[in-house]
Amino acid sequence: MSVCNPIKEVCFDGYKPSYTQVMKAVNEEISKGYTDIALHWGESSIDLYFDHRVNQWFGSGWIRDIDGSYIATELNTFS
Repeated sequence: MSVCNPIKEVCFDGYKPSYTQVMKAVNEEISKGYTDIALHWGESSIDLYFDHRVNQWFGSGWIRDIDGSYIATELNTFS
C-alpha cells in the first residue's frame, strides 16, 4: 500500500461477501477517486492499490476464495 494516498477501508459484516459484492464495493470506491483500498471481513483482508508509474492495479490477500491479485487482474483488464 502507498503511504502517499489515502487508504479507503471497506468492512464487510456478517456473512462472507460474494465476489459481486466485493467488486461492487471496489468499483464504488474507485469511482470516488480512491486508488488504495483495503477490504476486510473478520480476520481476512484484501489490499488493492494503483501504481501510477506503471498504470496498473496490484492486489494481495484473500477473503476466503476471493483473491486480491485476481481482482487486480480484472481491474487491469477492464480499465
